[in-house]
Amino acid sequence: MLIDKARFPRDKSCGDAVCGRSVDIMRELGLEPPPLGNGFARVQGQIFYNLRGDSLHLPFVSPKSHNGDGEVRRSNGNGNGHSAPAYVIPREIFDNMLFQHARRQPHVTAVEGMAFDRVMNENGRIEGVVVTDEQRREHRFRARIVIGADGALSRVAQAVGSYDFRKRRHEHWIGAFRIYYRDIAGLGDRIEVHFLDELIPGYFWIFPAGDGLANVGAGMVESYLVGQDGAPKMNLRKITYGLIASHPRFKRRFSSAVEVDGSFRGWQLPCGSERRRIAGDGWMLIGDAASLIDPFNGEGIHNAMLSGKLAAHTAAYALRNDTIRTGGLMPYERAVWSELGRELDTAYRLQKLLTKPASRWLLDTLLHRAASRPRVRQALVDMMEHGELGRLTSPLNCMRLLIA
Repeated sequence: MLIDKARFPRDKSCGDAVCGRSVDIMRELGLEPPPLGNGFARVQGQIFYNLRGDSLHLPFVSPKSHNGDGEVRRSNGNGNGHSAPAYVIPREIFDNMLFQHARRQPHVTAVEGMAFDRVMNENGRIEGVVVTDEQRREHRFRARIVIGADGALSRVAQAVGSYDFRKRRHEHWIGAFRIYYRDIAGLGDRIEVHFLDELIPGYFWIFPAGDGLANVGAGMVESYLVGQDGAPKMNLRKITYGLIASHPRFKRRFSSAVEVDGSFRGWQLPCGSERRRIAGDGWMLIGDAASLIDPFNGEGIHNAMLSGKLAAHTAAYALRNDTIRTGGLMPYERAVWSELGRELDTAYRLQKLLTKPASRWLLDTLLHRAASRPRVRQALVDMMEHGELGRLTSPLNCMRLLIA
């Protein structure tokens, strides 16, 4: 049974970028992105702008990714890498694709318009869920396994004792928002990531979504937004609108752009730098409910889809072998951290570097050199491809790249 509070299609706050690794999982599910022009765009790469405004063009390269023959994708050696397909798909479209595909599967019952209220707990065991419909009537559904996929402020996570939101640590959360704009000047077929002094640690983005539409937004570590060590609170919305109106990079580009009415939406991102319990006796958590957001770039779609895949495999095995009540769901937690732990730890170290002026200068200079030196650029592509961006957390490795 698939239970959702919303009715599909529905909007969801997000940057909307669907990377190559997410596309791979879609294809495993038997899903192909629909033809271009149906509300989304295929993007050909990414452009990083450092603090001084240098632009570094990079392909999309998926670490540890494979082609259909099981061979690891390799760079082609000319500085372009082997690009994985990537898209910008508004979540109203993307999530509905996944939901409708799921409900078409044999033996799947999909229920919309029902909100999670509490788990059915019998003698310390999770035995199902209690939900309420739109008329506030209560419904009880028994289940041998409950999988919480209810987002950043997961009520399932709180109900099973995985996380206490009253004790949240702001340094492991990101505050962000997105707006849709039309007719931004110079909008190409690459996603843009802009590092700006006003948004460190964080960034501003412009993602082309097809037909002149763009997803525009900003994100920043929450501890800086709420104020820390006596620092004043920061208004992310006010700062970003100010940058759009006056910053030399954006003022002319947005001068004729039109904000889509009602498209401003903010949200909170729980990062994988703070690990919570994500499996127990009769329950698992996936996606944002499992706190799997990348703390450096804020990406979460792939980690959500991968965790769903791992949870499905674990659930199937535990049901076949009747091990749900004897620790049979714990392999899921180990599998998630085995697949994503190193990547999330590296991302957190990279995020922390942006808070230190000396490290920030070093990374900024590295992007400056990579923008003009093919060898440095290719070294970064190779690191991305082989999952070795953690090397950038070493000042010595950065210095070696600078003199390459």
